Amino acid sequence: MVLTLNEMVGKEVANMKGGVGVINSARWEDDMVAIIHNIMPAGTTVGFHQHVGTSEVIYILGGSGFIKEDDELKPVKAGDVNYCAEGGWHEVIAGDDGMEILGVIPNQTR
Repeated sequence: MVLTLNEMVGKEVANMKGGVGVINSARWEDDMVAIIHNIMPAGTTVGFHQHVGTSEVIYILGGSGFIKEDDELKPVKAGDVNYCAEGGWHEVIAGDDGMEILGVIPNQTR
């Protein structure tokens, strides 16, 4: 299967995962995986949340910002990847130029 990100229909999501601001978020999923494409304006965040029963891989497609993992803030830019293991906590914070991210969340709940 090939998904074209620009053809995935997004919707505006306010305060995603308890975060700040409005993010354009497109989501495709089946029983095995969720694929999420987020366009994050400057200063928006995907709130600090825990992955219970699953993990997540986030690829930074464009822009820059920060990933907060547990209690540590790490700068990220286009080309970087964040892996949040099952049980881990993370937050995505868009920098001054905004951020475009692709998240992949496998269904690991058994």
